[in-house]
Amino acid sequence: MLPQVQSESPLNPEQKTRLYELERTVERNLSSFLEAGRALLAIRDERLYRTYGTWEQYCRRRFGITQSRGLELVRSAETVENLLRGPANPDSGDAPLPADLSEQALRPLNGLEPALACACWRLATRIGKPSGHVVGQIVRVVKGGIQQGQGGEPPEPKHPPRQTYLIG
Repeated sequence: MLPQVQSESPLNPEQKTRLYELERTVERNLSSFLEAGRALLAIRDERLYRTYGTWEQYCRRRFGITQSRGLELVRSAETVENLLRGPANPDSGDAPLPADLSEQALRPLNGLEPALACACWRLATRIGKPSGHVVGQIVRVVKGGIQQGQGGEPPEPKHPPRQTYLIG
């Protein structure tokens, strides 16, 4: 959670212009998660929201979204930037981002260590077009393997195995 701003200096003219430009980007692309997430990331990191008080108040008052939705967009943008520095790099990557990339396909990668997110993305692209379901399964299997390798118990399956009954 971001700290609440008590009394900070107001935005200077350059910062006001930057905030205005970034807000236009968010408004135009709120349905396009990547551009909106990148703009929100810059607004958050540069603390351009501070005239609204908190990040939560800013998201709610300015765009009508919750703080958690704003942070989801930010995390997805951070994940894409990480992938673009690695396996999805347009010049040297071996696991490109699809043109119709969905936020749901990235969500399971959010919060993973960057190298682990890249490895899971590579695996997902080897299977076909990455979807949230496929990426999520890969992340669960990889995390389970890591946990078992560290002497822990594997995570419970998301859905219990089906019971088969023989009638004789």
